[in-house]
Amino acid sequence: MFEAAILIAASREKKLGVVSVPIASRYHGEFRLSHFNPVGDVTRITTYTIGRVFHYGSIMASHRRSRAAPIVVNRATD
Repeated sequence: MFEAAILIAASREKKLGVVSVPIASRYHGEFRLSHFNPVGDVTRITTYTIGRVFHYGSIMASHRRSRAAPIVVNRATD
C-alpha cells in the first residue's frame, strides 16, 4: 500500500500521470514464497485508492483528463 500512496501523492503534487509498464521477471537461484496476500492486499490497496479518489474530489473530471490523452509506452528494443 505504501507504493500506491507514494505514486498517488507524487502524481497529484507534480500534476503527472502514472502508467503501467509491463516488465519481465527474472529470478536466479531458489524461489522464495511471496508474502503477497491476493485477497487482503488487493482489498487494502483498492480501499486506499478509492479513498484517495474521493479525498481529491472531481472524480469525473479527473477520469476525463486521464482518458483525454492516454500515455503510450512502447516496448524498448534490445
